[in-house]
Amino acid sequence: MNYALIFLAICLLGISGYVKQTLGMARAVISFITMVMIAGLIYVLTMKLTGGDKLVTMLYLFLSPVCGLIFTLMVIPSKR
Repeated sequence: MNYALIFLAICLLGISGYVKQTLGMARAVISFITMVMIAGLIYVLTMKLTGGDKLVTMLYLFLSPVCGLIFTLMVIPSKR
């Protein structure tokens, strides 16, 4: 469980770094905070729905960086 949380933190920081390079520091901080909030919400909901099954919860937690990256890519302004 600890290794999965460390890997999740590295994923969140990596995506925030990518956002910083493409959109700037302010968007990167907002993206990181949003992904942490999504991860917290996913953790609470899946722990309640699965009755405390940590394996299923950890699998669903990795949706947080994916959602953050998708949200970020959807709002990148087109460069003309």
